[in-house]
Amino acid sequence: MITPNRITLLRIALVPALAACAVQAGEAPRLRWAALGILLVSLASDVLDGWWARRRNLTSRLGAVLDPLADKLLFSTLFVCLALPLWPGRLLAPWVAVLTIGRDLYISLGILVVYMVTGGVQVRPTRSGKAATAAFAALGISALAGLPAPVTLAATGAALALSAVTWIQYTAEGMRQLSSIASDQDRELPMRSPR
Repeated sequence: MITPNRITLLRIALVPALAACAVQAGEAPRLRWAALGILLVSLASDVLDGWWARRRNLTSRLGAVLDPLADKLLFSTLFVCLALPLWPGRLLAPWVAVLTIGRDLYISLGILVVYMVTGGVQVRPTRSGKAATAAFAALGISALAGLPAPVTLAATGAALALSAVTWIQYTAEGMRQLSSIASDQDRELPMRSPR
C-alpha cells in the first residue's frame, strides 16, 4: 500500500477519537481542545497525503475512494457530535449536521447509481468541492475553538453555500455520465423500419 493511502487510513482511524472527545467537550474543556487538536492533525494529514500523492505521482484508485470517504466520515461525525444536545448551548445547530450528512449521502448514492448503470464512474475533485471541504474545516475549528458567533455563522454560511454549489455540480456531472452511456447505447441499437 502506498504511503498517501496509509496517511488517509490514519485519518480515518482518528475519527472515533475525535468523536469521543467532541461528544464530551461540553463537560470537559480539555476534551474540547483535544478534539480540536485531533481535527487539526486530521486536516494536516489530508493536505499531506494529497501533496505526497501529487509530488511523487502516487495516485491510485484506492486513494481516489479513501480520501473523499475520510473527509465525509470526519465532518459528518464531527458535526453530529457538535449538534447533539449533550450540554447547554450546542456547538452547532442540528440542521447543519442534517444538511451536511444529507448532501454526502446524496452524492454517495449518486456515485453508486452511476456506477451500477454505467459499470464505472469518474469522480473528479472540483475547486468548489475543495472549497467546501475548507469551509467545513473552518466551521469545525470555529465551533471547537469557541470563536465568536459571527465567525461561526460566517463559516456556516460559507459551508452551506458551497455545499449547495457542489450538490448542483455533482448532480450535473452524474447526469452527464448517465446520458453519455445512454447515447452510446442508442447508437449501438440497430434501427428497424416500421412494417
